Amino acid sequence: MVGLSFTLPPMPFRLDEMCVLEIGQARFSDGTKFETTTSIDRVLVVEAFPAVLNWRLVIKFTADAKCTVACDAHVLDPSGRRLPPGHLKFAAEPGSDREELPIPVFTATAKGTYTVNLHVNGSPTPSASEDILVDVAASIA
Repeated sequence: MVGLSFTLPPMPFRLDEMCVLEIGQARFSDGTKFETTTSIDRVLVVEAFPAVLNWRLVIKFTADAKCTVACDAHVLDPSGRRLPPGHLKFAAEPGSDREELPIPVFTATAKGTYTVNLHVNGSPTPSASEDILVDVAASIA
């Protein structure tokens, strides 16, 4: 039997940047709640453990042509346990744009590095990865 040989066309989608956001809530003086977003840059300080965390990824990308993109993101806790993933499927138009991918709310049980992995279009290896150190304020001071 002769082996098959073929070339896949280049993917018209490029991941330019991934940013991790912490989603919170605040209240106006009249009691109305609103959502807050804070970019996380390597370290997230929490009041105590366990800490309930609500993260969202901002995915900045460039597309050369209209295409459908499937993204999966998950967090690995300091012990290496894979937490439930977030999923997003969207149609990318030509040009630069951004999408947001929510990660299911999770509980950080201990100080350590939480790794966020983003997989695009079923890639077995992460297309982007970010390490976030989660710690309590008292131990950083």
